[in-house]
Amino acid sequence: AGQAELIYDVSKDESLLSRLWWTLLTASILGTFAVSATGFVLVKRGLAPLNALARRTSELDASRLDQRLDAAGQPEEVQSLLLQFNALLDRLQVAYRQMGAFNADVAHELNNPLSILIGSCEVALR
Repeated sequence: AGQAELIYDVSKDESLLSRLWWTLLTASILGTFAVSATGFVLVKRGLAPLNALARRTSELDASRLDQRLDAAGQPEEVQSLLLQFNALLDRLQVAYRQMGAFNADVAHELNNPLSILIGSCEVALR
């Protein structure tokens, strides 16, 4: 039986495959960084309205319950949240007014009997 031997130089093919492998690896790494950087910028830009709202809400306190957060120009998903938050501020403002009125009434109601008691004690001490 006769044998035939075929000799072919594959060193150029191996070199090409090696360069292709390194090129794909480099492109994959650079692509990953590019996608990550783009995603970071887009997320940061998308969250900017929420960060602005967070700053505005941190400025609110009990002495400024008349301030409301502006829902105009906000994304649709955030508008309903802002409307509910503003409604909560309305309820808090009413509750603070009622509490202030109640405290004034209690102070007035306690002041009269205390004045009488103090006056009676002063008369008794004379």
